[in-house]
Amino acid sequence: MPSASVFTWKVLLDKVARKDNLDIRGINLDNYMCALCKRDVEIANHLFFRCLISWVVWNLYYKWVGEITVPHISPQFSQFKSLRISKSENIAWDCMWMSLVSAMWRQKNNLVFKKASLDPIEIFAMCSKMYYYQILEE
Repeated sequence: MPSASVFTWKVLLDKVARKDNLDIRGINLDNYMCALCKRDVEIANHLFFRCLISWVVWNLYYKWVGEITVPHISPQFSQFKSLRISKSENIAWDCMWMSLVSAMWRQKNNLVFKKASLDPIEIFAMCSKMYYYQILEE
């Protein structure tokens, strides 16, 4: 899924147009709070990892794969990659990380621009669908 790969690359480089990045670029917004939880400023670490909604999505993922772990407060890509042992597991887990981050971003945009409802289970379902498409492409 090239779009998920490109998007993930932008996330890792901190180049995604989040509210805090828009402010740095001189674009004034009325509200800088996270669109998912509305409790903290929308920065990358919060939006993708620390937000209460993102946290639920990450926990759904860990439950789905049967991972018995206490997820770090911010499962950055390097921490996520350290969990695998084989090349095929690396591919699968990389695809899942890309799917999780992309699904959270897509849902955030649907919430902001289309006034969609917010449901962590729906975000995880979107992520799972993206994951299967990515695995089929690998």
